[in-house]
Amino acid sequence: IIAARFLGSKGGFHQGRALVETAPGKWRFIDHAGKSYGSAPGFDDADMFSEGLAAVEVGDKWGFIDRSGVFVIQAHLDPVSSFAEGLAAFRSGRKYGFIDHGGKIVIPPKFDFVHDFSEGYAAVETGQEWGFIGKRGTFRIPPSYALAHDFRDGLAQVSPRWDAKWAYISRQNRMIVAPRYDEAEDFHDDLAQAGTRKDGNL
Repeated sequence: IIAARFLGSKGGFHQGRALVETAPGKWRFIDHAGKSYGSAPGFDDADMFSEGLAAVEVGDKWGFIDRSGVFVIQAHLDPVSSFAEGLAAFRSGRKYGFIDHGGKIVIPPKFDFVHDFSEGYAAVETGQEWGFIGKRGTFRIPPSYALAHDFRDGLAQVSPRWDAKWAYISRQNRMIVAPRYDEAEDFHDDLAQAGTRKDGNL
C-alpha cells in the first residue's frame, strides 16, 4: 500500500513505475513500494516508461531517463515521443526525425510530422501528403495520402483525399479495403470497427 501523499498521477504502473505529481507542476516516478526516482523536486513534465526509458522535460527541453532515474539522453531536445520499436521521434525546428536509445540521430529531421513506428513502418507527412518509411528513413510507401494511421495487424487506415472516405492498405501498398467508411478504427485480432454515416449517424 502506498500512502496518499501525492497531488496527482498519470495513469497507473507501466514497466514497474508510476508517474506522480509531487509538487505543483513537478513529476517524479515511484515503484510499487513508493520509492521515488528522479531528482527532486521533479520534472516539469514526463511520459510513461516505454522500452525501459521515459521521456522527461526539464525547463523547455526533453531527454530520457532509465528506471533508476538516471539520464540516458540528456535534456537537450525539443518535444519527443516515447520509444517504439527502438526509435523515438524528435523535433528540430519545424521538422521531425528519429533517435535511437543512445540519442543518436538515426533518421534526420526532414518530415513535417511523424507517427511512432509500428510493425516496422512509421507514417510521415511531407508536403501535405502522408506516406510510410522504414527504419532507415527511406519511403516504403510513397507519400500519396491525405491522411494515414499506423499499421496494425498488417493493415493501415488511409484516406486518399481530404474529402474521401477511409480505406485500408497493406504494407505492400495494396488497397485491401476500398475507400468506403466515414469512421474507421485500427485492426486488432483481425477485426476493426468501421462504419458509414446515414442521416448524420453512424
